[in-house]
Amino acid sequence: MRHKSKKIETAFNAATINSFHQVDINAAQSLNKSVARAHDAILARRAEMDATGQLDKPLFVLIGEDHESVQHYLHHMVLLDRLAQYPKSLAIAYEQPYDLLARFYRDNGAYEPNRQLVHYMNDVDRDTAVSVKLRFSAVDNFSAYFAHKALAHTVVNVMDAHLDARFIGSDISYDSDELIETEDMRAADSLRRAGLDANEMYHISSPEGIHARNQHMARYLLDETRRYPASIVLQFCGIAHLNGDGDENRAEWGLAQILKAQGADVLIMPLKTESFVMPETGLAQDDIVKCKLPIGPYAEYDPRFELSTKYAAASVMPNIMRSKAQEAYYINQQLYLAGEKHLALAIDDYEALKNIYGADVAKLYKTIDRSFYGIEDKKLAPAI
Repeated sequence: MRHKSKKIETAFNAATINSFHQVDINAAQSLNKSVARAHDAILARRAEMDATGQLDKPLFVLIGEDHESVQHYLHHMVLLDRLAQYPKSLAIAYEQPYDLLARFYRDNGAYEPNRQLVHYMNDVDRDTAVSVKLRFSAVDNFSAYFAHKALAHTVVNVMDAHLDARFIGSDISYDSDELIETEDMRAADSLRRAGLDANEMYHISSPEGIHARNQHMARYLLDETRRYPASIVLQFCGIAHLNGDGDENRAEWGLAQILKAQGADVLIMPLKTESFVMPETGLAQDDIVKCKLPIGPYAEYDPRFELSTKYAAASVMPNIMRSKAQEAYYINQQLYLAGEKHLALAIDDYEALKNIYGADVAKLYKTIDRSFYGIEDKKLAPAI
């Protein structure tokens, strides 16, 4: 049975919107148009598949984002909310290690060799998205901090509302230094599929690492949907994962082409970025849905990550938000203007939800303490 987390109703009204420093109506209109285009394209492709006898075949929708763009997280939130009304099975996949929960369970964030424990955690995660609650309550993001949290909250609510929704963390296992975990059998298999030495170390951001990760995401998505069929599978990931970057990260190494080579039906949605255009090599035009959104704004206020060094052009600098409050106000403003104020998340509610979601994670870990180790209170110290 799916655990229903407590929901917090956010007070958000016309009086609140007047407190914002800047009202960007055009951005909200662009958001609505882009989401409507994406939503309609997904349902049209799904209907076409159903009409041609592919009722049991999943449609993989690959949505490529700039991890630092607040607009992209808004797009994910609104699209998910509208697809929550879809009557058939829905899977939501994150670009996160498939063994994320196990990594956080270990005191030092080390690799968990007990496959039974990992499978148990993933079974729970599939129905409750508890790893998303962990990300909400315990994980810091170097950029777009509040956007990550607002999206996570939307995922949890969609999982609660949809009668047949599942969550998937599809990415490869890697350690706290962001090196692919060669001890993991799935990771080793993905390295071999990418034509790499499974005993060598690869950083997750290297071209070879990205290729192996795409191999892993494709295989994991296919395996999951064979065991737990889904009509629509939404995979959120960085845009360079979709079809390469036109350079060392080759198009044929992209997630789209790996899935298509396995006979999967794929719809690719690259969200617009400032400095990157997805190569279309090897893809049919009717497989691509271009989603047009404003460039930025970006959010960066963690001193460990200087976004300003990446976007150094003077014309771009004013498009960077420098506080959690500023980012939260902008996100809620855009949701209000887009007619989606029920998705808004106030900062005070966010702080309360951290405790609620954190308690759900702790409950899972205490169950593991008892069931796998026969103890009542194993000291846990998430380390990644």
